[in-house]
Amino acid sequence: MQNQNYFKKVSKPKKNKVENALISYEEQPSINKTRSLSVNSRSNYFQNEVESKTIQIINEISIIKQQTNKQNNYIFQNLQQKQNILLNQESQSIIMQQSQVIKSNLMEFQEVCKSKEMQTILFQGNKLYNHLLLFNHSQFYYNSESLKYEKLDKASSNKFQLTGKLYDVKFDQNKNPKYLIQEGTFEIFLDKNLFILNGQGVEYCGKSNNEKYRGEFVNGKYKQNQENKTNFIRSQSAPIKKILIYDFQTGTLLNKDQENKQQNYDQKYIRIWCKYNEQISMQDIIILQQNGRLTSSIIDCYVYHLNLLSEEKYFKKDRNKQKTIDKILFLTSAFTTNFGDNYTFEKAKQLFEIELLQFQEMNFELKKIYSWVGFPINKCNYHWYFVLFDLKSGKCLIFDSLKNSISNINRNEKLLSTLSQLLQIQLLQIELSQYSGQQVDSYSCGYHICEFMKYRQEIQFEDNKEYQYNQKQIANILEQVITNKEL
Repeated sequence: MQNQNYFKKVSKPKKNKVENALISYEEQPSINKTRSLSVNSRSNYFQNEVESKTIQIINEISIIKQQTNKQNNYIFQNLQQKQNILLNQESQSIIMQQSQVIKSNLMEFQEVCKSKEMQTILFQGNKLYNHLLLFNHSQFYYNSESLKYEKLDKASSNKFQLTGKLYDVKFDQNKNPKYLIQEGTFEIFLDKNLFILNGQGVEYCGKSNNEKYRGEFVNGKYKQNQENKTNFIRSQSAPIKKILIYDFQTGTLLNKDQENKQQNYDQKYIRIWCKYNEQISMQDIIILQQNGRLTSSIIDCYVYHLNLLSEEKYFKKDRNKQKTIDKILFLTSAFTTNFGDNYTFEKAKQLFEIELLQFQEMNFELKKIYSWVGFPINKCNYHWYFVLFDLKSGKCLIFDSLKNSISNINRNEKLLSTLSQLLQIQLLQIELSQYSGQQVDSYSCGYHICEFMKYRQEIQFEDNKEYQYNQKQIANILEQVITNKEL
């Protein structure tokens, strides 16, 4: 009875304790069950009960932990998603800001280019560059996303920084070109037409894809370290042959040395000089003065002259006027002559890409710059005629001074097909120029095509220009072109 009274006494829950923490033995069958057990058995029984309850509590705690972990993971994932959204929004905001800065810089750059009468062309298909800047005798390919702009003080021009590739040409007094091709990051001062390569870059050998220097450049010049200085000296170790240069008009030796101070050119030798990168001699002047057959050197000199003249006139026009001009490009007769007789398209393509190397970054799509491309053709070394391609319409215009040229209009279909493929146009029509068939002798075909090229070059800028053949006048012009006389 004492035990019963004890259980009754402790079974009452105390105030403010956990409900049902202790309950009366009447409500606990396990307690009634233990009445018949010995003290030791009763102790073991309660011990087992405690262990069972402990395991149950541990399991419940484990379940609670799992649920808590799931809830925490869910909360963490939500936070991470929100964080990613915020980061994406922030990144997009930064990208938009950068894009706006680039766009603003590009607009500023193009406005300055426009004010300097430079031409900007947008093109696709090149992984490195997407714009081409054209100005007198030079081309600059660049990536607009690399543009940086720095506004300098009023005394200086504004400075732009661009990653690109520069094709620059300088000419000596005889109009012989010297090519500079560099690639890298340039500091650009458009007011002075200065493109200065700084940092890591490449300079190429003349007009080619062969690397001359690769490394660090400072103010446009390659910075030589001790190793490449040694390599440069070794490459220059071959003996240099002496070349004597004479003034063809006076016969005076121009590059005098100690042994040849007073030496004058002996008249019995043929005098030779270089003009527009073509070898010219006194014999060419005699040809012009005596109405002889024109050589390819004379005609190709005139081709270079007309191209330079076109560039100079074009870039003197304002941008609005430039947009109305259908530009023409002439290629030298040496280009098609070098095809040979049994040429393949691959050989012609290789020669084309060498001749027009400066357009390789835009995949030789000349139609983006020019409306017309013309070729003086030397047939079998005895007759000259001229073919002109309209890049917009796919038409080919043939100028032939011979009177029987109408019946021979398709005499070289392979050549016309090859040239049209190189120019990336579909040849839709072949026409004979209305000015063909005016030759009345057996030698003046070269003079006729020069007159026709002159006419086509002039109508770029003068729409009302009329064709008129004047052999004496064109011969005089050609003589001035191949000599140092003023035109």
